[in-house]
Amino acid sequence: MVLETTTANLHQHPTLRRLDEQIQWYDSKSTANQRWFKRLKVTVILAGALTPLAAGLSMPVWIPGTLGVIVVLVEAIQQLNQHQQLWVTYRATAEALKHEKYLYLGHAYPYSGDGDLLPRRPAQRRARTQVAIRQPGSEGIGGRVVILHLAA
Repeated sequence: MVLETTTANLHQHPTLRRLDEQIQWYDSKSTANQRWFKRLKVTVILAGALTPLAAGLSMPVWIPGTLGVIVVLVEAIQQLNQHQQLWVTYRATAEALKHEKYLYLGHAYPYSGDGDLLPRRPAQRRARTQVAIRQPGSEGIGGRVVILHLAA
């Protein structure tokens, strides 16, 4: 299958449309996890900093105790949800997919040649390796596995 790389053809091609959807999904999930991670960390820092201050100012005992509980609970939530790891992994995946897209659009290796969307052997193995990216826990419920075969 030979595909001319015009703007109209690029937006109509199902593989490139799927690739754009995947890039957008990973980008949005990366941003959301980054925001959650930073919110949780700021909460821990504030509660941790206020705990000794509250104790030093002779405030009621329950105030430093509550701040300590907040620190423990927020850290537990962070460990369970793994926001930092997901943020970094999703960002890396989005950037890897963008890289493959721009290699194709620029007719760079392994997509150089006669304008065919599908790279020639042995580059097929590379495309599969680069674009078949597994996320942590992707085998479980709610996980995501991206397998975008740019090669036949």
